[in-house]
Formats: sequence, structure tokens, C-alpha cells
Amino acid sequence: MTVKILCDTSADLNQPNDQTIYDQYNIGTFPMHIIFGTEDYRELVDIKTSEFRKKIYETEVYPTTSQPTQFDILTQFENYGKEYDEIISFHISSKLSGSYSNAKIAKRMYEKSNNEHAKVYLIDSLLASSAFGIVVVKAAKMAEKGLSGQEIVDEVNKWKKNNIVVYFTVENLEWLYRGGRLSKTKYYLGSMLNKKPVLTFVDGEIVSAKTVSGIEKTFDTIIDLAFSRFQGVEQERLMFNLIEFDYKDVVENVIQKTKNKYPDAKEGKVFEMGGTIASHTGPKTLGFIVSKDFDF
Repeated sequence: MTVKILCDTSADLNQPNDQTIYDQYNIGTFPMHIIFGTEDYRELVDIKTSEFRKKIYETEVYPTTSQPTQFDILTQFENYGKEYDEIISFHISSKLSGSYSNAKIAKRMYEKSNNEHAKVYLIDSLLASSAFGIVVVKAAKMAEKGLSGQEIVDEVNKWKKNNIVVYFTVENLEWLYRGGRLSKTKYYLGSMLNKKPVLTFVDGEIVSAKTVSGIEKTFDTIIDLAFSRFQGVEQERLMFNLIEFDYKDVVENVIQKTKNKYPDAKEGKVFEMGGTIASHTGPKTLGFIVSKDFDF
């Protein structure tokens, strides 16, 4: 039984110099759309991560985003359905994007129009960015070991509930507010308090975990909140990863803070936030991910 893992590009498995690790784990992608005014770019196809980071400073237009179309997803199902017995399609949280909804429609279209179709499973990650990406890698590694689609779906759905957390901070809440990812009330409260927000995901939605004064205290808080979710777990079973947009200058500082506080935890990767997520968080965004029983 052969299984193909697919995901949309908001999984942010991006490395420096416009490299990614999708191919390393045989993960196919659906490009998200990044829109500057009338210019529509497919993420990682028409616009690379470095190009987005340059463009965002060269224009006064706030970028917007759009999910892969039903046709985009259907085309991938049809292509990979010829080669694989089963397909598992992962998507950014349905609370943030219509990617999962479009996948449900594409799945029905695919099954209706193909008599001998591959079996398609859909997963709403309830996450975004590289935390979502790590869940996808977890599934891809199980596919490499020969597990069936149902076994992978069952295991991944169980694992992602209690074994991965992400906390992140942004310099300016206006980006999340403009993109519709933060309510007006939360935006104004956060702005008036003039403190750094510490944000996380609860049931697929972005929520405020804490507000902190001072950037160094913010980093300390993010690290401690993430590890506190795994109290009683041996540090050797934990891995930390970072995701950043225009915050390279603080990454080593945060890594060193983590090693000092949690010396036995495994150091993972530093991911570069792609254009889809960065369009909603803005520059100076840092995410901190801790996962249990995971390795690359």
C-alpha cells in the first residue's frame, strides 16, 4: 500500500536560501496564493520566500492571501492518484483559511469522476506555519515506514492533540487584525496595553496566552510556556524548533536561552516563515515550537 502525503504551502517547511524540506520527505504541495494588489503569486512557484521578504519592503500595499482552488487540489489528487494507492491531504487550520473546505469539495469531485481512484484522507491540522509542517513530516516519516493511510491518520490525529505546541510573538498586531485573524477588540486591547503579545493556538484559532513587557522577557515567556505543556516528560523526548520572519538577529539568542534552561532537549531546525503566514503576522515574528517524540 503506497501513501502520498500532500499539504498546502502554509506548512512553512522553508530553509535558508529558498530551500525547503518537502522533497526530502516526499511531500507534495498545494501552493497558497499571495496577492499584492492585482498581482497574484503562487507561493514557492511564482514567488520564493526571499522574493516575498524583499517585495514586502518595496511596496506600500499590504499583501493578502487565498487558499488553493478546488481545481488546484483536484489536479494534485488526479496526478498522484495514478501513482499511489492512498493520499493524505493536510491543510492549515480551517479557522484561518478555506484550504480544508476546498479540499473537501475537491475530494468529492475526484471520487465522483474517477472510478478507480486512490483513497483520499483529509486532515485539518488546526495549526499553521511550521508547527503544521512538523505534523506533516511526522506523517511522511510514517508513510516511509509503510504504514497504511488509516494508520497514519489515526496516529497523527492522536499525536497532534497533545504532543506539539507553538507560541509566537509579533511586533505589530495590526497585521493579524488587517488579515482578519484577530478581532477588533483583541487588537485594540493589545495595542493600548503597549506590551508584547504571546500568542498560541486553541482549537485551531489564534488566542492570546499572555502579554509581556520587554522583548527579552517575551522570549523567556515563550520558551517557558511551551515547555510547561510537557511537565513531567523527560527533556530527552522533547525537541524545539523556531520559525522566524525578519528576526534572524534574535534566533541564536533564543536558542541559547533554551539550551541554558532545558539542556537535554533536542535542538531542531530554524524555519523561515513563508509569504502566506508572514502576510498576516508582519515582520519581526518569532515562533517557538516544542514537540514530543519527534525527530527529523
